Amino acid sequence: MKKFLLLVAVLLVTLGLAACGAKKIPAEVTMDNVDEYLGRADVQYVDLRGFQDKMASGYISGFEMIPFFEYLEAEGVLVRTDGNWEFDAADLGSQARLKGLFDEDKTIFLMCGSGTRAAYVMAALESLGYENVINVGGIADYTGDNKVAGDGSYTTNSMIKTGVNESGSYSIVLMYDVRGRIIDVFLDAAHYSKSTGVFNSLKSAYADGCVDYGMNCTDGEVNEGKLAWSEQRDALEAAIIAANGWPGDLNEDGDFASVDTVVGVSIGVDGWLEAFNDATAE
Repeated sequence: MKKFLLLVAVLLVTLGLAACGAKKIPAEVTMDNVDEYLGRADVQYVDLRGFQDKMASGYISGFEMIPFFEYLEAEGVLVRTDGNWEFDAADLGSQARLKGLFDEDKTIFLMCGSGTRAAYVMAALESLGYENVINVGGIADYTGDNKVAGDGSYTTNSMIKTGVNESGSYSIVLMYDVRGRIIDVFLDAAHYSKSTGVFNSLKSAYADGCVDYGMNCTDGEVNEGKLAWSEQRDALEAAIIAANGWPGDLNEDGDFASVDTVVGVSIGVDGWLEAFNDATAE
């Protein structure tokens, strides 16, 4: 009996020493030293990238996946109401579901591609009272020994749709993820020149008379408060992605009705609206 009690005592002391010897987790952990804190029962390791990112770019062994785009945003758990990466209380779609995914009793390590999604989710969790959440950064900065390499080419079955307007001068390419959300947009336009008999690109089409088109110019002319052609196109592409469809702040004439939403944009987009409708007709 004494030997048994002695064995139990030794075991308890050993476990106590092991617990005391666990390295204290600092307030900041990065990809440079994250390997020092892997494999701990008191840490929840979360990779916020998607399955495609994981299998193409690789991953750190021990991190579970809670995809930001394919789950948290697609399911309305977190919704970027302003389309940016600054967390706002209005972005919290489901407090209960978010808390169900992240263990408040553990230190939470968040990672993604570059650290942007991790910073956003960290802010969301902290708004709910989580005190031990750390953004460890992006997989691109990881050079440790626990990386499982991806194949560099894996892709999910995303869908691409294309469309043109009736005259064929405005075109659009829409790329969807596997859940049917728009993840990328490419807009182009051409202007038919009777003098040359050819279609010019969007840039050359608006290079002359850009002020008349309600744009700023790159050749010295200034249309105060307006953007250049490329900036207006980029703003429209971003608005389509943010709305996951044709933006609701466009009026019937195809102009941006709310300059507060997309500042300085006044480009007529009726041709692209026709192309968008053509691409999404099915």
